[in-house]
Amino acid sequence: MDEYLVWPAPVEAVALEREGWEIFVRWNQAYETAPRSAGPHPGDGGVDARYDELEGLLVPYRQAPAGARRVVAEWRLDDGQRYRVDGTDCWVRWAFTG
Repeated sequence: MDEYLVWPAPVEAVALEREGWEIFVRWNQAYETAPRSAGPHPGDGGVDARYDELEGLLVPYRQAPAGARRVVAEWRLDDGQRYRVDGTDCWVRWAFTG
């Protein structure tokens, strides 16, 4: 099992994260179809200007605040597509550790 720190996310942070995820999913779909023509991963920097901008905008939201809670995750895969706009092929069960 894996441990994480979790905290409520503001609506604007969720919107930014989803936009970045959509950029990644589009790249990944191209990569799975034709790896050589997909280009570098958007997270490599300098590949997708908006992705880079989003990464910078998200820095303050990704810092754990004092009230963050420690949780343990139990992961389970489903039979869906690995990466999709609405998430991944994983389900997670969270358990608070204290």
